[in-house]
Amino acid sequence: MSDDNVDLQHQIEPINNVQPSQTPTVTTELRTNDPTITISFKNINASIKIPVDSNRGGFPCPSFLCWKSKKEKPILHDVSGIFTSGMNAILGPTGCGKTSLIEIMTDRKDPRSYSGEVLINGQTRPHSFKHNVGYVAQEDMFNETLTPRENIFFSANLRLPKTLSTHEKEVLVSNIISELALESCADTRMNKEFHRGVSGGEKKRTCIGMELVLSSKILFLDEPTTGQCIYQGPPGNVASYLQAQGFEIPPNNNIADIALDVSIEANENDEILKNLCTAYINSPMRTNVLDMLTNQNDMISSTSVGNHQHLYEINAARSGIREIFYLSQRTLRVVRRRPTLAFAQISVSVILGLLVGTVFFDLEKTTDPGVSNRLGKCFFLIIAQIFSTMTAIEPFIKERSLFIHETEGGYYRIWAFFIAKLLCDILPLRVIPSMLFALITYFMTGFARTASQFFIFLLAIFIANMFGSAICFFAAASIGVFCKIPLFELNFTDVIKH
Repeated sequence: MSDDNVDLQHQIEPINNVQPSQTPTVTTELRTNDPTITISFKNINASIKIPVDSNRGGFPCPSFLCWKSKKEKPILHDVSGIFTSGMNAILGPTGCGKTSLIEIMTDRKDPRSYSGEVLINGQTRPHSFKHNVGYVAQEDMFNETLTPRENIFFSANLRLPKTLSTHEKEVLVSNIISELALESCADTRMNKEFHRGVSGGEKKRTCIGMELVLSSKILFLDEPTTGQCIYQGPPGNVASYLQAQGFEIPPNNNIADIALDVSIEANENDEILKNLCTAYINSPMRTNVLDMLTNQNDMISSTSVGNHQHLYEINAARSGIREIFYLSQRTLRVVRRRPTLAFAQISVSVILGLLVGTVFFDLEKTTDPGVSNRLGKCFFLIIAQIFSTMTAIEPFIKERSLFIHETEGGYYRIWAFFIAKLLCDILPLRVIPSMLFALITYFMTGFARTASQFFIFLLAIFIANMFGSAICFFAAASIGVFCKIPLFELNFTDVIKH
């Protein structure tokens, strides 16, 4: 899809010798006796905002100091097309809007960022549409600490109806693992520290398996190749069509390879791209597709019955408690398999406690300098607790893309994820380290040795720790680069100091 010349989505019917692993595909495979499903999209326009470098006074300005203006870059222009049941492939070079089109079709893109309409069987998509179709993203989306079996089972627990028993889910997951040839790595962690986990192909098949548990009627597979569209029609006519446009087609070549080579060449040459787009606009193929879009309701009525929104209604209604349970189960499993984070948090608390206790050891009980020294001690105690919570940032940033993918796919609600994260983070990473820090510093620095005052001190330390954790969660949700977080936190500690 070029920036300003493309008019139609490339659709390819089932092609021999085209490997799905190399081709972005949209599959609309139906269960037996299910009505035919047709996806159509018309006049889709979309653009993205890209930053524009700017200099102040002729001197380069660092990106974190200067506000960069942004300009809009069109990626889809009046794209129209129709996907009928079967396998539909999108071919083309990188960076021209294929992923954006798939995100629009799956209802995962902000409606304010594009114009046009997407219809399912000639009708507007229901709100639950994106939760009831399979979507495999370009990037592998799974928890790296779990195994393929555990990742697929996690998807089954949260997305399948609660009427299914655990045994039925286990049988389903085992069948999917068998179909995807994952038996040899089913119980191997996806990514072990200092050890090789599963291969890249096995990771991709795991992502597909996590979507197959839905048995959805439509499956979107967004592979690394992105698409630019200059043709829509039968695969057998690709060679003759391109020859008519002046391209030399080698004999006995794969049709998909030919289409990709021509698209890449056109992407690098504006004149060739313009000629191809003009030829397509004036071709009978475009007229045929526009007629199909205009008459799709008549086409669909012969194979479908009534309003089909019921095909996409959520049938896996679940409570928030169930979501919190499975999210907590996964988080605790990750903590158990990666104990280094909890060990590091405890070690840092002990070392900081000994350091502060040594510097402010047994302070004298005098007005001067005893009071000022105690104020300094309290300041360092609070700062030490706040900065010790920075261990919560990096895992949160790493999980953000997975969190977005899962919430968009209807795995769980946002608040359920936050509560589960908070509950599983408090005990091993906050309560125990805070207690050790308080025990060391309270008795080393000369506080009054009474039980009531100790517990008041412990509560104050715990509140400071929770405050620091809240800052970290907010920063991690707002800033995508880990190295920028300390600068963000320093601003808050300066406010605390004053």
